[in-house]
Amino acid sequence: MNVIEHIWYLIKRKLSNRGIFRNSEELWVAIRDEWEELRNDNNLMQNLVNSMRNRMQLIIQQEGNHTRY
Repeated sequence: MNVIEHIWYLIKRKLSNRGIFRNSEELWVAIRDEWEELRNDNNLMQNLVNSMRNRMQLIIQQEGNHTRY
């Protein structure tokens, strides 16, 4: 439900496409790079914010049970 979870999912997916990191510094740099790319994607961020109404309605309809979010 939380929008940040969707962003973390996208970052993890992009990181997995980069391969294996040799150390924590490489991983941290890659995370920051991916975050900056997503952060600058105004369409993505606006779509996530706009989806909140639908997310809430679906949760209500599901009476708090599992949703696709």
